[in-house]
Amino acid sequence: MTRKQGKKERNPSGLATKKPIALRLMPNELEQAATLAKESGVSKSAHARQCYLKGREMLYPEFDPSSKPRAKRGISRGGAAKSRAAASLSK
Repeated sequence: MTRKQGKKERNPSGLATKKPIALRLMPNELEQAATLAKESGVSKSAHARQCYLKGREMLYPEFDPSSKPRAKRGISRGGAAKSRAAASLSK
């Protein structure tokens, strides 16, 4: 994102806003993030999103963002152990 004269760049329009992800940082990390965002002329939210996107590229180079989301697995609350227990009862 390029810096506009005296105005912060924001996230692109069309982002999901109903379920934001809370990002917990240590106090010094939060201060660093705020400083970097200010120096780059972007909002803290836009900076966090840029970091997520770059980090995702680094950690999961095989991930194709244009592919369809993966189907949710049939594990309900309680996790795999609860599902295995239910499966063993049905035998």
